[in-house]
Amino acid sequence: MSEQIKWKSFNFKKPDEFFLRQGFGLVLFFFLQVLSQPWVRQNPLPVGPSNQVFNVIAVGTQSAYILSQSENMAFTGNGGDSWSMLYPGKSVDLMAASFLDSLNGWVVGDSGFIAQTKDGGASWHIQNSKTSCMLEDVQFIDSMIGYAVGDTGTILKTTNGGADWRMLKAPTNGNYLSVCFINADTGWVSGNNVIARTNDGGSTWIIQSPINSIYRSIYFKDKDTGWVGEFFGTIYKTTNGGEKWNVLYSFPDPDMFWLYDLYFLNNQTAWAVGAFQISGTNNDGRIMVTFDGGVTWSRQAQTEQPLLKIAFNDINRGWAVGINGTIIKTTDGGINWKNAVIGPTNVLNDVFFINKNLGWAVGGSSWDSSLILHTKNGGKTWISQETPVKNVGLKDVFFLDSLKGFAVGQSQTILKTTDGGFSWTGQSEGGIDLQQIFFIDTANGWVVGGNSLQSAFIKKTTDGGSSWQAVTLPTTAPLNDVYFINKDTGWIVGYKGTVLRTFNAGLSFTNLSDSSLGTLINVRFFNSSLGIVAGSNGIFKTINGGTTWAQILSVSTNLGAFFLDSLTFYMITGSNSTPFPGFIYRTINGGISWQKQFLQNGMFLNGGIYFHDSNTGWVVSGGGTILYTSNAGSTNWTGIKESNSPIFKGNYKKPNGEIQVLPMAKGFRIFIENVHSHTIELSIFNSFGRLIWSQRKNIEQNDNFSFFWYAAAIPGGIYFIKARQKDRFWYGRIFVLK
Repeated sequence: MSEQIKWKSFNFKKPDEFFLRQGFGLVLFFFLQVLSQPWVRQNPLPVGPSNQVFNVIAVGTQSAYILSQSENMAFTGNGGDSWSMLYPGKSVDLMAASFLDSLNGWVVGDSGFIAQTKDGGASWHIQNSKTSCMLEDVQFIDSMIGYAVGDTGTILKTTNGGADWRMLKAPTNGNYLSVCFINADTGWVSGNNVIARTNDGGSTWIIQSPINSIYRSIYFKDKDTGWVGEFFGTIYKTTNGGEKWNVLYSFPDPDMFWLYDLYFLNNQTAWAVGAFQISGTNNDGRIMVTFDGGVTWSRQAQTEQPLLKIAFNDINRGWAVGINGTIIKTTDGGINWKNAVIGPTNVLNDVFFINKNLGWAVGGSSWDSSLILHTKNGGKTWISQETPVKNVGLKDVFFLDSLKGFAVGQSQTILKTTDGGFSWTGQSEGGIDLQQIFFIDTANGWVVGGNSLQSAFIKKTTDGGSSWQAVTLPTTAPLNDVYFINKDTGWIVGYKGTVLRTFNAGLSFTNLSDSSLGTLINVRFFNSSLGIVAGSNGIFKTINGGTTWAQILSVSTNLGAFFLDSLTFYMITGSNSTPFPGFIYRTINGGISWQKQFLQNGMFLNGGIYFHDSNTGWVVSGGGTILYTSNAGSTNWTGIKESNSPIFKGNYKKPNGEIQVLPMAKGFRIFIENVHSHTIELSIFNSFGRLIWSQRKNIEQNDNFSFFWYAAAIPGGIYFIKARQKDRFWYGRIFVLK
């Protein structure tokens, strides 16, 4: 109890600040930092492992809204089978929402942010709250009357749907965390050291707090009967409108329960979520349930991360969200809970648009699920499409029109759709990895492949992909790209400067290979003479059909290129194995001059790039990020940077550089920036703080450093990385999912 008294003086503005200020073990949080960039992030992962998920709102029978950091908001209308990103209009942390039905709702968050939607989140109107304080909760009684509460004594009211908000005189200046009204006039607010009731629509308030503590969640079923959750694990109940609160239940030691949210489905059935401290750690979330109005509680689920909010559509379907991107759902009343993944957490390799709005992105890997994403609004929202293959990385996507398209990838995978991706057919035949697919018309197409450990692969179709025939080649070098200017004339490029040309639809090829070209990744011809190739040694141009080549751009880290026309080219440089800065080189005069554009730090670039016209383009990365530009990436630098650099508070030093983690087939490649020429000590701990792996390395020069951690035999869980050189430190975290 002495610990409680010590903690009660703290005002926690956000849930994660509680853990950071108290220093309960090694808890690392990641952040998004706003930069000035020409490329705007369109990550189809609204909530990922680096985000704190602050709230979930259940609407109707299968719909739910997820709120989290930096304007991240996601919606599902089918029980979580697919999700769409929503954009309320400002990059702030979103804390709460109130929906009257499937269309009409309000969302609140940091810096006094309030926005209203009348179409289920498709569009938003920002309202003037007349405050810059964090808003923690909101409730609308009807389409006109609503209340919002927040930090430093903020209680707001509107009587015209939010067109005007006015500040009410609060009973205290503390932080208000929850609001519950049973009608337009009678309601309660709760927060730090306060529970208060109003009977006149907020004009006056009566303080009703049983003790000084933090009350995060309050609920009343009528004017007399209500419940409130106290942060340190006690649930109070009143039967006289809050005049007297009685202890209904206290979660027992040693399971120290930090109670974040209460959700009452009816008078008898309710859920509580929060965190337990077990054996000195705090990375354990709990879901508790009661079927007798709170008299007794039992554990329903346990998670690796603290849970912040819970909501139910009905007695069976529910959602819980929390720290570090935790989102779980149940369809059987909480008997079983499973992850409700929102968007990809894995690699994206290619993107293709047939106009400014309609596009697809593909990815995945052998250690993660296969992935196809689809957008109908230029990338503002993305939904996942079901694939007939699993654990196969898809490398390329190509669409002939809005309905007919193809995707190819590892293990000789060829997928086809004739309904815009609503359904895909095909399979993985094993063996060669396919890198590229290209169609010159609806009937004639080509697919090529191979990698550094495989030989050349090529097949062609003359019936729109219904059947594929092998083609004989004059090389065994793996192939990366294919392009035809008509059904007979085409070029294929690949490893070791491979350039192959055919004038007879592939019946025979002329080998024009030149090892000085390096590994070629992309090819594009504009007529039988003028063409461009891009690869590890830069970009080269030919005016004689590929017989000779002249270099027009020299770079050593080309990952992919896109050729819009004979004058406008784009090439991505960076790294697909280390998350260091990426760039795009752009020319509008056929390579005479180039503009260098900074893309984003912390991206594992894969070379996936597509431009619909001279201004509108997209780039995808190995970290699941999609970037978008509407001005050729040259002006209006308004994007955001994703960084996995941890934020440290309390006793931890600010790191001297970043630790980045790349999942591999049997472990993780771990990258450390800004390492000096000195011995480096590497350590990995489990979530209980127990050392499980260590190593010392001698660094010979100042540079970036990486090492591989073999994790095939390691149990699933959270692991922490520490690197040290004398008085210099780096920290990071690894999720091992099994």
